[in-house]
Amino acid sequence: MEAPLPLVCPVCGGKRIARVIWGCVYLRSQDEKDANAGVAVLAGDYSARRLANRTIRWACLDCDSRWIKLHHLTLQCLSWQREKEQAIARGYFEEAKNFLTHQMALRPEIEILVKGLSCS
Repeated sequence: MEAPLPLVCPVCGGKRIARVIWGCVYLRSQDEKDANAGVAVLAGDYSARRLANRTIRWACLDCDSRWIKLHHLTLQCLSWQREKEQAIARGYFEEAKNFLTHQMALRPEIEILVKGLSCS
């Protein structure tokens, strides 16, 4: 059984502690609720999974704002993933290609954040 997340950050005393969800492609219902409630951060899409130090289970959002930036970029990629899949289902392949292009444009920034946060 995993140890519970700390209630306060041992470094800064901040209370904005979030569970880290590494390399997601699809969110489980509870993960999506936690991410929307601010008690979990999404840390990169599937492409970043190979770069991640997935032993990091939690993050203090007060100590390092890069977690929030990574979370927002990952949310955007997941949104484009859903839209891309819907476009494919409707047979709108050019539209799907555009969503893929948007996703690919964010990947370098996501990967830089994942590498940096995995080492800190």
